[in-house]
Amino acid sequence: MNNSNSDTQKQHFTPITIDALEDALHWYSPFENMLRSYYLEHHRFMPIAEFPEELLQPFSIPPIDLRSLTGASDVTLSPTNTFQTAETFLEPQYFSPGYDIYIQKQPRYSCSPTQDHQYYEICYQYSGTSIQTLSVDDTCETIRLKPGDFVFIPVAQKHSITIDSDSILLNIGVRASTFTQAFSHNIPDGSILGDFFSSLLTPDGDSIRYLVFHTNGNAMILQQIQQLSLTYCTNTLYSQQILNLQLSILFMNLLQDYSYNTKIANTGGSITEKLPAIMQYIEQNYTTSSAQRIAQHFGYSPDYLNQLFKKTTSHTIGETLLNLKMQKAASLLTSTNLSVSSIAEYLGYQDTTNLIRSFKKYYGSTPAQYRKALH
Repeated sequence: MNNSNSDTQKQHFTPITIDALEDALHWYSPFENMLRSYYLEHHRFMPIAEFPEELLQPFSIPPIDLRSLTGASDVTLSPTNTFQTAETFLEPQYFSPGYDIYIQKQPRYSCSPTQDHQYYEICYQYSGTSIQTLSVDDTCETIRLKPGDFVFIPVAQKHSITIDSDSILLNIGVRASTFTQAFSHNIPDGSILGDFFSSLLTPDGDSIRYLVFHTNGNAMILQQIQQLSLTYCTNTLYSQQILNLQLSILFMNLLQDYSYNTKIANTGGSITEKLPAIMQYIEQNYTTSSAQRIAQHFGYSPDYLNQLFKKTTSHTIGETLLNLKMQKAASLLTSTNLSVSSIAEYLGYQDTTNLIRSFKKYYGSTPAQYRKALH
């Protein structure tokens, strides 16, 4: 990868517009034209053996970096000969110095080989459709992405991408350390949903892991992707910091608004597909809900739902409700002057004594002692 600019010598470019970004994304590069012509004539993807000699690399499909595509920079992200294998993509070959994020367009009419990464990859279906095939050993799962869909692919998860039409798929690469900071560290304390998603994206070589968020082409999410792309292409003094913040906001919006419409790898049944919706319901209604009410709301027996919930989160629904209440009580004691009785009422306790007893067991001190120790 050619990276002539250091972090302290970044070039400054005239900011591009969304219209210019759209034009760049829909423009066919000579390479894409070659792939399209071959596919339309032969009804199959061009074999690597027939690629022009200058495209023969230790891996097959050269990515199209948005900064190069929009004319913002001469950065090219085709791997160098330092690759030891075509199957694993390494961070140094894909991230410019000082950058934690890259954004590429997957070439149309192409089928990439099975690959994995040292970093996280987020694929966003900008328009049209594409197919993701994820595998571990002899097991494969296939996902067809529609406009607005995201697939989160963790470190070391093998996958391949197929685009057999005039569709646009954006690949957002995120350094592993940055992903942890932007996704895990920014999840609100006590968010069982965020913690659940974070655990699913922890690398595990023995199982297929991914998350799919279906946003149904939501215009606000599309605008956030466009703004993320514009920041990436502009390459100004604070671009990297802004990129990280924009990515964090995107994560939070997906957690907040689309957790109910999420596909989870290896869930093993329809009920586990509903876990994000169940978790979201708990976080929104923990002050007034009980394990029995939650089970009734989703049409399951309390024992069955509790068993599944504990298997997935290591806590029963009752324990989870208590954890949320205690953490909220501690937060209110710290950040407000509300009386203990008012906090008990807010959290759904009919008797303040019950809150005091639970709080002391949870934190080792009464609410009054807890608040006094902070001052």
